[in-house]
Amino acid sequence: MKRKFAATEGKDRVDTSQEHSPASTQGESTRPPSVSPPSFVVHTPIAIPPPPNTSSIGTGPPPPPPPTSDPAAIPRPPPIPPPPPQILPPQPFPLIGLPIQPIPRVTASLMSESPAPSPGTAAPVPRPPQTQLPPFRRILVINPNRSVEMTNSIREMVRPPPGTMVQYYTSADGPSSIDGVRTSVQSTMAALHPLIAGNALSGHDGFLVACYSAHPLIECLREMTSKPVMGIFQASIFWALSLGGRFGIVTTNQRWDYILTKSVHDLIGSNPAFARVVCTGYTAAEVHGASNRNQVQRAMAEAAQKLVKEDQCDAIILGCAGMTGLEQTIREVVGKHVTIIDGVVAGVHMLAGIIHAGQRTSQAGVYGL
Repeated sequence: MKRKFAATEGKDRVDTSQEHSPASTQGESTRPPSVSPPSFVVHTPIAIPPPPNTSSIGTGPPPPPPPTSDPAAIPRPPPIPPPPPQILPPQPFPLIGLPIQPIPRVTASLMSESPAPSPGTAAPVPRPPQTQLPPFRRILVINPNRSVEMTNSIREMVRPPPGTMVQYYTSADGPSSIDGVRTSVQSTMAALHPLIAGNALSGHDGFLVACYSAHPLIECLREMTSKPVMGIFQASIFWALSLGGRFGIVTTNQRWDYILTKSVHDLIGSNPAFARVVCTGYTAAEVHGASNRNQVQRAMAEAAQKLVKEDQCDAIILGCAGMTGLEQTIREVVGKHVTIIDGVVAGVHMLAGIIHAGQRTSQAGVYGL
């Protein structure tokens, strides 16, 4: 039996191959026909690693392990730890739903007046008061004498700051030159009534009296309006105290020596910053006129030179509105380091700052209505 089985082993293999031929039938063999596997069965390939590089054995890192089809065996990167929670400082009130507003400086009066917030409610944030500023600053420069030429010279020299409009008024019936107390009173009476009748007080935000003195028109206007009123004399003194250590005044005729010296002492007391007043001997009309221009300029230069050399002044004030535009005459004598102050320019800029700050003339004392 063993031999017969061995002898027919090759024949069985041939017959087996004929089962799939088309000539064979089901009755010729009791074995079921072979069925090929379906096409959708996926065979997992077996990755055969390449032969190792014998030239690098012992010199490099070991080769990576062969890939595997088992998902559990695939190495995963370590998980990234979450960032640490951000620690915020404690807030005095909840930030959600509240508008962002600047917190003003807390003062003792604010703490005493504001009530304590109830538990569970946000503390109210007080807002600073908002001052309604005028959109445009309107300054009226008043020339109390009737010299239109002097007013035009002032108009050409003044350069107002941004947001400021400067208008000019010349008195029609005033004296041609203000040279003392009497002409100062006359110019006040000549200018006051037209200013009131023409609604100038309601049409401007500030007023500058362009006469270098403690002019009485300044006090009259302060009694009639709370808008700031200033004279070029006061403005020049304040500028001199701010820009120099010692100042002197160059003015017109000899009468103004006493008047201006007394006015300076009334304003700032016996201040050692004030040196003295030096007069040129010419009236305001002669200073501004063209007939004696060379003599006037020479006299102004000599007066300024005395204040610098004899009194050690580092600031020179032009003590007359008619001297506006003659700064270069003094500059050539005293040099570039000495400060020269024009009262009209100082007054326009100081008034613009006062108006912009929202300040007004006090009505609680001597100017009270």
